[in-house]
Amino acid sequence: MSEVKFSKPTAEDILAVGGDMRESDKLEVLLSSASEPMQSLEWSVAVSRLVWVAKVDGDPFVIFGVGESTLASTTGRPWALASTNFSKYRREFARWSRPVVSLMSQEYEHLENWVLASNITSVRWVRSCGFTLDPAEPHGPAGALFHRFHLRGYLYV
Repeated sequence: MSEVKFSKPTAEDILAVGGDMRESDKLEVLLSSASEPMQSLEWSVAVSRLVWVAKVDGDPFVIFGVGESTLASTTGRPWALASTNFSKYRREFARWSRPVVSLMSQEYEHLENWVLASNITSVRWVRSCGFTLDPAEPHGPAGALFHRFHLRGYLYV
């Protein structure tokens, strides 16, 4: 089994993941913000205080992080956008997800964001990280069904 390595994403990592993004993530980006996948990935990386790329054998398969809410700097917005290679490394990534979310929750009083209800892989990942999912409701410019997910930060409990 190959080891997952985490680092700060480079421009090449962003191009690799953004240019080969999973269809479910492309759809989620489109329905939540009406933006193109590469544009959304570049923006997410730019506004995130904590951001990583996960690689196996030098192959980037997911870029993820946490950006600050425009409403309050004590609220972090966790996100992840993956390439089509994600399914090969999903289990390895899942093992490291809870510790990374724990790190995020030490930086923010509250973590929350939205996940497309039909993006089953992402919904399962969010649940496995310990987030609470609210019932699906219309969200974004298209009014598609999304679950709001949230977690109280550990420093503030």
